[in-house]
Amino acid sequence: SQPSAFNFVGYCGGYGLDGSGGGGALGGGVGSSGMLNSFHELPGATSGGGGGGGSGGGSSGAEAESEKLNVCPVCGKAYARSSTLKTHMRTHSGERPFRCHVCDKTFSQAANLTAHLRTHSGEKPFRCGICDRRFSQSSSVTTHMRTHSGERPYACPLCGKAFSDSSTLTKHLRVHSGEKPYQCQLCLLRFSQSGNLNRHMKVHLPNGGGGGGGGMGEAAGAIGKFGAHSRWDSESSDSNC
Repeated sequence: SQPSAFNFVGYCGGYGLDGSGGGGALGGGVGSSGMLNSFHELPGATSGGGGGGGSGGGSSGAEAESEKLNVCPVCGKAYARSSTLKTHMRTHSGERPFRCHVCDKTFSQAANLTAHLRTHSGEKPFRCGICDRRFSQSSSVTTHMRTHSGERPYACPLCGKAFSDSSTLTKHLRVHSGEKPYQCQLCLLRFSQSGNLNRHMKVHLPNGGGGGGGGMGEAAGAIGKFGAHSRWDSESSDSNC
């Protein structure tokens, strides 16, 4: 499986992100009431088996597996806690109960809302230990560190090309699949990347958007006179991997 940005938590005594496990140098004591349970389901939070040993001991992987009685009826994924399953179910239902009070954007998990709020506050509490660059999310530090190490853990299963983060691999895979999920709402051309759609939208603006202003309103008014745009080569404009 692909590495998770939160897998580093497992280093601290073998605790699973769902709060089970324990042991290691820290011993037991976090368990079901520990700080980790303040998070909803996080990436990689499907396994709660911990390491034994240390002063507090911990449950074995087999015991943790036997405790996973909360099974998703849609995809069969199992969780040790019903609250974690409830959070997971939002990936199927599309429910996003956590709303940003600044821009009204919604999220399925409280932790994601917390990270999002830093885009408004400018807070960047996570720092690279090598170059001191700061980030608003810990996962961004994990990805950034690969620029120093050269690590590229995400490989394309079709051509073998490797990438430092999963999102870039996702974009690359569309080169093979031909998928173009981003559609212009004015002329219905489709693109494989959101950045290419944003650049394309300028053709709907007066003078190709060269005036510096513009927006969707102006683009809608100009849709009847984009003769040059009718010759737009979506393939050439959408060739980036």
